[in-house]
Amino acid sequence: MLGDGSESTEGVKMGKRQETDLAQGMTPSEFAKEADPATWQIYDSGIRHFIEACGGVFSTSGSTAAQQEYQRQYISAQRELVRVGIARLTSEPHHVSGVMQGAANRVLIDPDLVLSLTIWDLRLNKLFAPHGRIFDHVRIQPLRATASARGRKSTYDWVGLKAPLADKTERTDFKTVAQLVEWCTEKVVLRKTGKKPSEPPNDATVRDAISKHGLDKIAGIDPRRLMQFPELSDFTGPRITQTISPSQMEMIRGPTPEYLRAG
Repeated sequence: MLGDGSESTEGVKMGKRQETDLAQGMTPSEFAKEADPATWQIYDSGIRHFIEACGGVFSTSGSTAAQQEYQRQYISAQRELVRVGIARLTSEPHHVSGVMQGAANRVLIDPDLVLSLTIWDLRLNKLFAPHGRIFDHVRIQPLRATASARGRKSTYDWVGLKAPLADKTERTDFKTVAQLVEWCTEKVVLRKTGKKPSEPPNDATVRDAISKHGLDKIAGIDPRRLMQFPELSDFTGPRITQTISPSQMEMIRGPTPEYLRAG
């Protein structure tokens, strides 16, 4: 058991000392910034400009064209940051803690429950489960790796991809971000040995390296496209165009969370 209290459906109850220690972790916003700095800059710029366009007060919806443009920017970036954040939480061990809405104490959230919290509000540092629990004051702490684990950590030679990537770009353009991610995953080698890694880097690691080392620019891809979901051109098969009514769309995506509804 983690902690010195009893388990509940929300997580593991903690003693005061452990609760204080976990409260020192990163906020979801800080975690997202570390996981994907480029997309976080797009999110931060979008939400700051949105608030400015709303007269300095945050609003749940934009009414003018400028407000709506900035709102789309930060919401799109936030969705990508959530995807990258959940991928990192899935692949690397972390402690995630928070205060469940309506409760008084911080709890250590069960890892399976963490992955169900797919709605993140980076401005308020809240995590939500669709139609479910809400955690406030969320903090994320990476678990300390053992010395042997640190010794086995893979260090990839991303810089070594620049020259061959430039050559490939001259011959064949990358039409989608997915193609660039796949190419980098296949070509990267370990920095120390020059050999292929036994396990390829995950999607979030590759995208972070592409942004950090400017591989997207070499490939001639707009950096903002790294935050987008897979392009339609990544899928094969016939495309079907169908008009969807508002009621059908509501059934597909579910009701709008209360915190996003206009007041």
